[in-house]
Amino acid sequence: MDAVLAPLHAELDALDAALTTASGEDCATLLGQYDANLRKAMDVHGAILGADALQGLLQHQHDLSARMRLLRDEAASHLQQNRTSLRAAHAYLQAESLA
Repeated sequence: MDAVLAPLHAELDALDAALTTASGEDCATLLGQYDANLRKAMDVHGAILGADALQGLLQHQHDLSARMRLLRDEAASHLQQNRTSLRAAHAYLQAESLA
């Protein structure tokens, strides 16, 4: 059943690689393709796939989800820092114009 799960693992690897290089839209497309292929594989082969093999795929998904959360949190932190810097710059300019 490796022939069924190997392409799914490869798709997760491709999505992982795309997270830092591709656009959000491209990542969403890859995720949609993975979801469709996973559903198809489960419909066709789900009953004969072993629990260990599926556990490995699930772990791969969880690892990727954790990486996505980390990247999201890093992006949120950068956005917050940019907002803080922008507010400080505006305050500085406003104070300078009052002087």
